[in-house]
Amino acid sequence: MAKKILIVDDDHVYSEMVKTFLETQGYQVWRVEDGSALAARVAGGDLPDLFIVDMQMPGGGGPGAVKNLRDTPETKFIPIIICSAMSTLHQEGWFKDQPKMRFAQKPCQLAEIAGHVQDLLR
Repeated sequence: MAKKILIVDDDHVYSEMVKTFLETQGYQVWRVEDGSALAARVAGGDLPDLFIVDMQMPGGGGPGAVKNLRDTPETKFIPIIICSAMSTLHQEGWFKDQPKMRFAQKPCQLAEIAGHVQDLLR
């Protein structure tokens, strides 16, 4: 069964590109546009094996969305890739000591995302 990935990003062009790429790698991929849609998706109970989350988006930005994921028992241990225009140093400063988290700065290279996905879903 294909591993499931949920992309949380308000940039439609970018998230569609990542979605299409990951689907060619054999993953089942969904997209939502903001933290509110993420919360609704999680509440629905169909959880992914990995999240890819942007930091700057409307409707509950990335930091709040990640905090909610980490505070929810069902999603607490699901790996997260932060992919944002913010520097990776800035991203890492918000989320210290997170072993199931990786960071990438936009525009993220697809090979970099693929490496993080493979690493986290081993």
